[in-house]
Amino acid sequence: MREIKFRMWNKKEKFMEELSYPFGIVDNEVWNISKNAILNNIILMQFTGLKDKNGKEIYEGDIVRWVVPEDVGESKREKRIIFWSKDSCGFYAKTLDSEYHCFINGVLFEIIGNIYENPELLKRNKEW
Repeated sequence: MREIKFRMWNKKEKFMEELSYPFGIVDNEVWNISKNAILNNIILMQFTGLKDKNGKEIYEGDIVRWVVPEDVGESKREKRIIFWSKDSCGFYAKTLDSEYHCFINGVLFEIIGNIYENPELLKRNKEW
């Protein structure tokens, strides 16, 4: 069974932090239960239960590179964004410029950033 935990991106202050206090979601608002207060301007990201090739935890919103052998085609090396699919109840990795995505369990990735702290990685880059 995977560990359920979250991190959050503070949109106003522009920082990422792991949620280490109890929280709840009421009417699409995140509450800090211990302070009985709404957490404004934040985006929650769930831990996938997986780690990248360097042992770093993979969360929704992470930008990853699929670690594949050298003889595999370039399309497999493209940057991908980790996301949760409500339809199939699983985490997937989606390419930046298409609807192609793959189930991430059993695939080896390397985290290169995330969509909030590293938006420049979302641009198409021929060097990849």
